[in-house]
Amino acid sequence: GLGELYLLQGRHAEAEEVLREGRRLRDPEASTGLGELYLHQGRHAEAEEVLREGRRLGDRHASTLLGVLYSQQGRLAEAENVFTEGRRLGDRQSPTQLDTLYLLHGRHAEAEEGLREGRLLGDPRTSTRVGVLYSQQGRHAEAEDFFTEGRRLADQQTSTQLGVHDMQQGCSLCSGSGSGSGSRSNRSSRCSRSSI
Repeated sequence: GLGELYLLQGRHAEAEEVLREGRRLRDPEASTGLGELYLHQGRHAEAEEVLREGRRLGDRHASTLLGVLYSQQGRLAEAENVFTEGRRLGDRQSPTQLDTLYLLHGRHAEAEEGLREGRLLGDPRTSTRVGVLYSQQGRHAEAEDFFTEGRRLADQQTSTQLGVHDMQQGCSLCSGSGSGSGSRSNRSSRCSRSSI
């Protein structure tokens, strides 16, 4: 929503205002977004309060952010619990955060199991983290393979994102004001022809 857009643009005061209003309306994503803003601002007590609220209201991502907060505070058992909950609920970032927590605390077997699972999803960060794990274990040849894979996947992801951006830029030209019909179907057909 608008609050998230303001966050991405670094317009924190405006984001906070919009997200507070969403929270007042019991929007779980607004509570989570407000918690994320507070987390980044170091306002930990406020972040915890609104992230717990977002979690109670059903936003899966709130668990992951709550885990990040607990990790930063050294509350590792609580972090593990909420990352595990986030993974169970299907938040895409929870498994990566949980495996990173395991890596940082030398729980290599648990980290390896989760990272292998995450690697199947094609996340370049996961391949890189497997490389870190193997490097910590002295398995340097295997680590190098995973670092290389992570770089290749990241390059592919960047290329895909650039392609989507280029397509969006081309399509935004079609939807601008000008002569001709403004209907969605006409814009779609023009955009699909121009992007070939």
